[in-house]
Amino acid sequence: PLGVLYGDATPGGIMNIVTKRADLGRDFTRLLLRADGEGSLRGAIDVNQRFGRRVGFRINGVWNEGKSWKDFLFNDTKAIHGATTFELTSTTRLRLEGE
Repeated sequence: PLGVLYGDATPGGIMNIVTKRADLGRDFTRLLLRADGEGSLRGAIDVNQRFGRRVGFRINGVWNEGKSWKDFLFNDTKAIHGATTFELTSTTRLRLEGE
């Protein structure tokens, strides 16, 4: 219980996860670089590429070295996610995702 007040703990609740889907309407690339006063560094990339009108691929990557004002508290993350969408008909889509 004291971890909620003094450590790296959350009090609980509902968790909602929504993944990014490949967009069949447009191509884009986004880059994010962030640093803060505690010494944290974060880099992220989000790339969406269409192949014709019915196939799209999206890849997301993140590298995070999170630091905190609390002693011995850090959040290091290295992750990648890929998503592919195939439009089989005007009302049917097949989606494949992986982390």
